[in-house]
Amino acid sequence: MKAMLQRPNIGVERVYIEAYACGEHADGPEWVEFWKPVDLLDTVVYLQRVVQGHRLLEARIPLLPVAWGPEGVSGDVDIGAEALVVTVDSFWLVAYPKHANDKFETRIQDIEAFRVALTESKAQRLILGCSPDELAKRIDHFAGCSGIQTVNSGGNDDL
Repeated sequence: MKAMLQRPNIGVERVYIEAYACGEHADGPEWVEFWKPVDLLDTVVYLQRVVQGHRLLEARIPLLPVAWGPEGVSGDVDIGAEALVVTVDSFWLVAYPKHANDKFETRIQDIEAFRVALTESKAQRLILGCSPDELAKRIDHFAGCSGIQTVNSGGNDDL
Protein backbone atom coordinates (compact mmCIF):
# COMPACT_ATOMS: atom_id res chain seq x y z
CA MET A 1 0.00 0.00 0.00
CA LYS A 2 1.40 3.40 -0.97
CA ALA A 3 1.99 5.87 1.83
CA MET A 4 -0.40 8.80 1.73
CA LEU A 5 1.21 12.21 1.50
CA GLN A 6 0.27 14.47 4.35
CA ARG A 7 -1.34 17.67 3.12
CA PRO A 8 0.21 20.77 4.62
CA ASN A 9 -1.93 22.94 6.85
CA ILE A 10 -2.55 25.96 4.64
CA GLY A 11 -4.48 29.01 5.79
CA VAL A 12 -4.17 30.85 2.48
CA GLU A 13 -7.57 30.90 0.79
CA ARG A 14 -6.66 32.72 -2.43
CA VAL A 15 -3.53 32.96 -4.53
CA TYR A 16 -2.92 35.64 -7.15
CA ILE A 17 -0.10 35.12 -9.66
CA GLU A 18 1.13 37.99 -11.83
CA ALA A 19 0.24 37.53 -15.51
CA TYR A 20 0.89 39.32 -18.77
CA ALA A 21 0.05 39.18 -22.46
CA CYS A 22 2.58 37.74 -24.90
CA GLY A 23 2.47 39.30 -28.33
CA GLU A 24 0.24 42.06 -29.63
CA HIS A 25 -2.75 41.71 -27.27
CA ALA A 26 -2.33 44.90 -25.22
CA ASP A 27 -5.28 44.34 -22.91
CA GLY A 28 -4.04 41.13 -21.37
CA PRO A 29 -4.63 40.08 -17.78
CA GLU A 30 -2.52 41.34 -14.89
CA TRP A 31 -3.07 38.32 -12.67
CA VAL A 32 -4.67 34.93 -12.36
CA GLU A 33 -6.65 33.98 -9.25
CA PHE A 34 -7.05 30.61 -7.51
CA TRP A 35 -9.43 29.93 -4.62
CA LYS A 36 -8.09 26.51 -3.60
CA PRO A 37 -4.31 26.91 -3.40
CA VAL A 38 -3.78 23.56 -1.65
CA ASP A 39 -5.36 21.81 -4.66
CA LEU A 40 -3.09 23.78 -6.98
CA LEU A 41 -0.06 22.80 -4.89
CA ASP A 42 -1.10 19.13 -4.92
CA THR A 43 -1.46 19.18 -8.70
CA VAL A 44 1.86 20.97 -9.24
CA VAL A 45 3.75 18.55 -6.97
CA TYR A 46 2.11 15.52 -8.62
CA LEU A 47 3.09 16.76 -12.10
CA GLN A 48 6.58 17.62 -10.87
CA ARG A 49 7.01 13.96 -9.83
CA VAL A 50 5.70 12.79 -13.21
CA VAL A 51 8.22 15.04 -14.99
CA GLN A 52 11.06 13.83 -12.78
CA GLY A 53 10.07 10.16 -12.94
CA HIS A 54 9.76 10.08 -16.72
CA ARG A 55 12.59 12.51 -17.46
CA LEU A 56 10.25 14.89 -19.27
CA LEU A 57 10.98 18.52 -20.08
CA GLU A 58 7.50 19.52 -18.92
CA ALA A 59 3.97 18.33 -18.33
CA ARG A 60 0.87 20.28 -19.40
CA ILE A 61 -2.69 19.68 -18.29
CA PRO A 62 -5.89 21.65 -18.77
CA LEU A 63 -6.52 23.77 -15.70
CA LEU A 64 -9.07 26.49 -15.16
CA PRO A 65 -8.23 29.18 -12.63
CA VAL A 66 -11.04 31.10 -10.97
CA ALA A 67 -10.33 34.17 -13.10
CA TRP A 68 -7.81 36.09 -15.13
CA GLY A 69 -7.92 39.61 -13.67
CA PRO A 70 -8.72 42.39 -13.46
CA GLU A 71 -12.43 41.83 -13.54
CA GLY A 72 -13.73 41.89 -17.05
CA VAL A 73 -10.62 40.58 -18.80
CA SER A 74 -12.03 37.05 -18.90
CA GLY A 75 -15.35 38.31 -20.18
CA ASP A 76 -13.78 40.65 -22.73
CA VAL A 77 -11.45 38.01 -24.14
CA ASP A 78 -12.80 34.63 -25.18
CA ILE A 79 -10.22 32.16 -23.91
CA GLY A 80 -10.06 28.96 -25.93
CA ALA A 81 -7.69 26.86 -23.83
CA GLU A 82 -5.87 27.12 -20.52
CA ALA A 83 -3.06 24.92 -19.25
CA LEU A 84 -0.87 24.41 -16.21
CA VAL A 85 2.75 23.85 -17.27
CA VAL A 86 5.09 22.11 -14.81
CA THR A 87 8.82 21.42 -15.15
CA VAL A 88 11.29 19.82 -12.74
CA ASP A 89 11.40 22.93 -10.54
CA SER A 90 8.84 25.49 -11.74
CA PHE A 91 5.31 26.05 -12.99
CA TRP A 92 3.17 28.63 -14.77
CA LEU A 93 -0.19 28.97 -16.46
CA VAL A 94 -0.83 29.77 -20.08
CA ALA A 95 -4.07 30.72 -21.86
CA TYR A 96 -4.77 31.02 -25.55
CA PRO A 97 -7.46 33.54 -26.51
CA LYS A 98 -9.77 32.49 -29.33
CA HIS A 99 -9.41 34.47 -32.55
CA ALA A 100 -5.93 35.78 -31.64
CA ASN A 101 -2.36 34.76 -32.38
CA ASP A 102 -0.98 35.58 -28.95
CA LYS A 103 -1.26 34.10 -25.48
CA PHE A 104 -1.39 35.02 -21.80
CA GLU A 105 1.04 33.61 -19.23
CA THR A 106 1.71 33.91 -15.55
CA ARG A 107 5.16 34.62 -14.21
CA ILE A 108 7.16 31.44 -13.73
CA GLN A 109 6.97 30.21 -10.14
CA ASP A 110 9.53 28.11 -8.30
CA ILE A 111 7.70 25.08 -6.89
CA GLU A 112 9.56 24.94 -3.59
CA ALA A 113 9.20 28.69 -3.02
CA PHE A 114 5.46 28.36 -3.73
CA ARG A 115 5.13 25.50 -1.23
CA VAL A 116 7.03 27.43 1.44
CA ALA A 117 5.03 30.61 0.82
CA LEU A 118 1.75 28.71 1.15
CA THR A 119 2.70 26.74 4.25
CA GLU A 120 4.37 29.62 6.12
CA SER A 121 1.97 32.43 5.26
CA LYS A 122 -0.35 33.72 7.96
CA ALA A 123 -2.41 35.72 5.44
CA GLN A 124 -5.61 34.58 3.75
CA ARG A 125 -4.40 35.85 0.39
CA LEU A 126 -1.01 35.46 -1.24
CA ILE A 127 0.36 37.40 -4.23
CA LEU A 128 3.23 36.04 -6.34
CA GLY A 129 5.14 37.85 -9.03
CA CYS A 130 7.98 40.21 -9.95
CA SER A 131 6.25 43.25 -8.45
CA PRO A 132 3.92 41.85 -5.80
CA ASP A 133 3.43 45.17 -3.98
CA GLU A 134 2.39 46.92 -7.20
CA LEU A 135 0.17 44.00 -8.13
CA ALA A 136 -1.43 44.13 -4.66
CA LYS A 137 -2.36 47.76 -5.31
CA ARG A 138 -3.99 46.80 -8.63
CA ILE A 139 -5.89 43.93 -7.01
CA ASP A 140 -6.98 46.21 -4.16
CA HIS A 141 -8.22 48.70 -6.72
CA PHE A 142 -10.25 46.13 -8.66
CA ALA A 143 -11.22 43.59 -6.03
CA GLY A 144 -11.19 45.57 -2.80
CA CYS A 145 -8.97 42.96 -1.13
CA SER A 146 -7.38 43.41 2.27
CA GLY A 147 -4.90 41.41 4.33
CA ILE A 148 -2.83 40.38 1.32
CA GLN A 149 0.68 39.02 1.80
CA THR A 150 3.06 39.56 -1.12
CA VAL A 151 6.02 37.42 -2.20
CA ASN A 152 8.62 38.46 -4.77
CA SER A 153 9.06 35.27 -6.76
CA GLY A 154 11.51 36.67 -9.26
CA GLY A 155 9.46 35.64 -12.29
CA ASN A 156 12.32 34.58 -14.58
CA ASP A 157 10.85 34.98 -18.04
CA ASP A 158 13.96 33.60 -19.73
CA LEU A 159 13.04 29.99 -18.96
